[in-house]
Amino acid sequence: MADQVDPPLAPLGVLLALFAWSVAPALLLSAGLSAGIEFMQLGLANRYASTTDVLLNVAGALLGFLLLRRLRRTAPGNRRKRPP
Repeated sequence: MADQVDPPLAPLGVLLALFAWSVAPALLLSAGLSAGIEFMQLGLANRYASTTDVLLNVAGALLGFLLLRRLRRTAPGNRRKRPP
């Protein structure tokens, strides 16, 4: 039986970048969500919890968060004008 792969939380990071004020709340929310998912897997016979999954999910959420922030800052309509 092949190991099941959990989806990364990068899309969550992108959504949090749209609504969060800073990176800290986004990281805390993604870590809490990922840890909660892993905790629920403890009760399933065919699944197992992994700290690696939590770390990779948080890294994916951080990557999605930072990527969207960077794209929004470099978008043509968002460039700041320099004073003369």
